[in-house]
Amino acid sequence: MRIHSKLSLLPLVCLFLVPTFLFADESGREVSAILKERETSVSVVYVEKEKGRKYPRGYRTHYTLYLKECDKKVTIADGNTSKYMINPNGFQYLGGVGFKEGSADYKERVYSLAYEVLFAVEGKYDAINTYDRGVFSFGFIQNNAKKGELTAYMSYLKNEYYSLYQRYFEHKGILVERDEEGAEEVRVLTKEGVLLRADQAWEYMATDIQVIGCFIAAAHHPEICKSQRLFLHQKYSYNFLYSSFRFKGDSYDWRQFVGNDQRLMAAIITLSVNLGVQGARELFQKAINEVGVLYDLPEEISVDLLLRQVRSIGRDARITKRINLILES
Repeated sequence: MRIHSKLSLLPLVCLFLVPTFLFADESGREVSAILKERETSVSVVYVEKEKGRKYPRGYRTHYTLYLKECDKKVTIADGNTSKYMINPNGFQYLGGVGFKEGSADYKERVYSLAYEVLFAVEGKYDAINTYDRGVFSFGFIQNNAKKGELTAYMSYLKNEYYSLYQRYFEHKGILVERDEEGAEEVRVLTKEGVLLRADQAWEYMATDIQVIGCFIAAAHHPEICKSQRLFLHQKYSYNFLYSSFRFKGDSYDWRQFVGNDQRLMAAIITLSVNLGVQGARELFQKAINEVGVLYDLPEEISVDLLLRQVRSIGRDARITKRINLILES
């Protein structure tokens, strides 16, 4: 069964024909060959509507995909169950590639709890969400297209893991290129042989089940999982840890304070993903100010007490869930 994209939903006036040379790879393949590779790499093998569970927007549909690149079958669904659904043609998949499958190495042990919490609240390495205001979100920290995070990740992947970027994306007609002003943008080749750019590209990909399958297949490769972890640390962990906090008028280094404490590291990373680095810093600084009156030195502060104070100050269901998972670990 072939699922057609909702190309008619996009402003046709903005479409333009693709010059073939833009999509010729080092083997000299042309547009038709690239589209053929994408079509054969992801197949819809089964479609099923849920019975007896009608949601406000209708019955939920599940799609079982065969991913040739990794020889796996996965089942994704539409977003009909979510109150946050904006795109009725979008999809949701919480993923199946976790810590064990992603092969995080021994040196990353201090981050292992952070990864497990992110898997629980965001999704796995191959998680996909294309039904809400983020337009297209991918991976275990759910980098999304709306904020430019996913474009930044794809650019990072191209620069640091070029052969994998080629295999899973460029050879399937999913590209990262510079626009006329030198900024990175994502582009996609549609089934009709048309090139879409930037926002239009993400909107198209959000409804194209074969493109979505390409992303899921990529995350089954351990090095793609590693790239997500390294991107996480560059964007969030290091920006937080390579800064300082105030304690009774003096400045202290976050790296030295955290050390190898998995719970504190997990809280910093997961809340940075949720609130942004600056938001997480401010929250932790407030918590330190409040519990600090009980101690003479920052290294004496109880991590358990500090995390409970962070939860109390945050007063947000998402913060509470993350801190509870850490405290219960």
